[in-house]
Amino acid sequence: MKMLKEKAYDFELLIGDEDSILDYFFTNYAKEDVYFCDAMNEQADYYVPIYNSDVWENVEAVQEYVERGIENGIKVGCSADLTTIFRFGYYEYYYALLDNNLDALCYNYIVGEVNKYLENLNADEMEKIDIEAIAERIETYTDGIDRDIMFSHVDEYANHIIDNITFLIKFKYKGETLGMKKSTHVKNIKSDLECLQRKQLDLNLDETAMRDIDLCISACEKEEMDTILTFFHGQTRCDDLYTLIDDYLLKRKGDDNNA
Repeated sequence: MKMLKEKAYDFELLIGDEDSILDYFFTNYAKEDVYFCDAMNEQADYYVPIYNSDVWENVEAVQEYVERGIENGIKVGCSADLTTIFRFGYYEYYYALLDNNLDALCYNYIVGEVNKYLENLNADEMEKIDIEAIAERIETYTDGIDRDIMFSHVDEYANHIIDNITFLIKFKYKGETLGMKKSTHVKNIKSDLECLQRKQLDLNLDETAMRDIDLCISACEKEEMDTILTFFHGQTRCDDLYTLIDDYLLKRKGDDNNA
């Protein structure tokens, strides 16, 4: 079964726990209303060595960050505690590690959530899914993601991708297949369309999109299969609606950044 592939993180194992802070970043905060910048501050601080012997053991690995901190305003007086200065270097090192890999961390989280869903699909359903297209959409969302949005927003986007897949699977049945399972699928189609209808303002759906949705809801109520299939089968209008949802979520991301 073809699944989405995770990205590799960009780091060197200089201290020994770099992979740990990356692996547990989303584990600690996933689905929470916590801003990335706050979580990065907290995690970087958490990984700073407590014992002086540990601080001195790997100080060479964070020398660049210690020097950068001094250049940026940390003053070393005659009675300065070098261990404290070194700890600042560790903090800067871990923060930079998270910051440099944040796009990949968000990408891999969404990929993981979507793959959990894909694992439960059968072979026929998987044939209807364009894995590369999904990967491109996730890449677009996570590329250059801002540090001032919340983990819950990324989880919302993962759920949106999953909802999109579910939606498209339902509407990619051939006519005879949909006809054989008419009662089940018509009910599901109507339910999904009514959900989009309720989100008109949030999704900024234009009059044409709303007219199409109203038309198909009416067809579902009358079980007019030809109209339903004309609307969905072999066309891209369903994908267009989800493009609107993508645009909305990306706009939300921008609004959150500017809040």
